[in-house]
Amino acid sequence: MKLVTTESEGYTETWFDKEDDCDTNCTSTYTFSGIDSTSSDIYFSVETYGHAIVPLACTTGAYSYGATVNYPVVYVQVYKGSTRQTYKYYVDQTHKPILIANSNHAANDVYTLYVKYEWIGSPHRDYTLKAYSKFSTAQISDSYGNINKINMDGQSPSGFTDSSYTGMTTDCSRFNGAPARGPVADTEVKSLLDVFDKAENAGEVFEFMWYNPWVCVVWFHFW
Repeated sequence: MKLVTTESEGYTETWFDKEDDCDTNCTSTYTFSGIDSTSSDIYFSVETYGHAIVPLACTTGAYSYGATVNYPVVYVQVYKGSTRQTYKYYVDQTHKPILIANSNHAANDVYTLYVKYEWIGSPHRDYTLKAYSKFSTAQISDSYGNINKINMDGQSPSGFTDSSYTGMTTDCSRFNGAPARGPVADTEVKSLLDVFDKAENAGEVFEFMWYNPWVCVVWFHFW
């Protein structure tokens, strides 16, 4: 396998980070600007979280054409003026770049991109629209003219924030941004059934029973 990079040829990237997209299959509109010559091809791509970063149980279901998929489905279109140049429609297990040849544009041309995701129930509806070209002043903005570039390499603005991460789970409701559960010793339980519901592993079951030995005789609760 041969790894090829184009940074030495003057290519650079710009991007737009879409956070908390709607879950009703809406389409977002973006503008790629900053083309100053015909010297560069442009590579567009759009992608959400990689394989199993969001548990598959949270992204498995039927999309609009009825088939069952295990990942969100994305439909991305590229327009210049009123003419569609190309499009991609695929299950976003891996991203599929779009190549726009340098012969397709001139200085000051602008491309419009339309991105629509079917999230299949994913609790984290974020994606990145990226462009790779030699245009040093290129940028991607949304329909309001905003730019949103979040960095994951320590630069500001940073995507690293305070976290209440407690490990992977297939209980998708736990990814809704609610505060993490506190220590077992401070967590109220009402029955043995409640213990099994709130414990996150077998060790915590016994820890709950240590702090609440009475649950051994109170198996259920109705309040």
